[in-house]
Amino acid sequence: MKHIIILGDGMADHAVDRLGGKTLLEYANTPNMDHLARIGRTGRLNTVPDGFLPGSEVANATILGYDMNKVYEGRGPLEAASIGYDMRSDDFALRCNIICIADGKILIQEEPFREKRIVFPRVKELSDYNSNEDFRYLFSIDDTGYFLLEHLLTEEEIPAGYRYVEERGLRIEGIGPKDSLFAAITAKHLADWYGDTKFCGRCGHQMVHSPKERAMTCEACHYTAYPRIMPAVIVGVINGDKILLTKYRTGFKYNALIAGFTEIGETVEETVQREVMEEAGIKVKNIRYYKSQPWGSANDILLGFYCDVDGDDTITMDAEELKYAEWVQREQIELQPGEFSLTNEMMKQFKEGHVR
Repeated sequence: MKHIIILGDGMADHAVDRLGGKTLLEYANTPNMDHLARIGRTGRLNTVPDGFLPGSEVANATILGYDMNKVYEGRGPLEAASIGYDMRSDDFALRCNIICIADGKILIQEEPFREKRIVFPRVKELSDYNSNEDFRYLFSIDDTGYFLLEHLLTEEEIPAGYRYVEERGLRIEGIGPKDSLFAAITAKHLADWYGDTKFCGRCGHQMVHSPKERAMTCEACHYTAYPRIMPAVIVGVINGDKILLTKYRTGFKYNALIAGFTEIGETVEETVQREVMEEAGIKVKNIRYYKSQPWGSANDILLGFYCDVDGDDTITMDAEELKYAEWVQREQIELQPGEFSLTNEMMKQFKEGHVR
């Protein structure tokens, strides 16, 4: 007997507000899938063995009857086999993406980008053009490695179907996958730092990459520099059933919260108090931490806080930095497009009544 196995790989998704809180699959018209569900048996199946990260290669191979504890050695060998590479027993294969960054621009594939998907070039698409360039290891997300090519490709060197886009241009509503967006922004953070740390700040000699850790070292004076991460706060100031929303005078045009960098000698709680006073002229109390988010766009680590008005709620706006600062009822809050910023998440949490 022969069987046909149809795997709906990648159908799980997040709920989308503009689709009535449904996922794409819930919203889609799927008459054939519905028919199969009606005439067949339905239930739940755990396709990821204990000790393994959820992933297509693990789940699909398990469904086909393979014992992952015996055969699985990562996704790299599977990717190598899929392109016809004959691996030896002592070969090592790593699935990786190349992130090409120059002057704040990132190389991505055009057609998927029009559909709000981020696709980076693969090694084989760049090796013909840059066989002598170094690919700098950045980080890994699950079992996928990311490497940096710090070289602005000429028009002749750019692979067909790719183009450079500004990093800010990636932050649009509905873009994904989210791990690719995170990789792009974090890679930009590291690329900025590598570019700013080519020479030693103490003696002026050229810096080199440390062979032991993510750092730049000076062989002349032995100074070691680590990636620059600047702490900044995002503050949701609450006044009963209202929250303080702002808009920047220049640049980002959507609603935001009070935000600012931590100064030398400050605690982050003191930063919260100072920034709210500077931008809105308001005292606050009951400062409580919410969560954090790395934000490579500005080389930050964002720390989210909620707090309450302490006394007079009259707003005295800093007109040099802001063009708008008002108390807004939770049901009247207009969120930012996209769901990738900590600011937007904090506004949404308050809007939906999860924070009071």
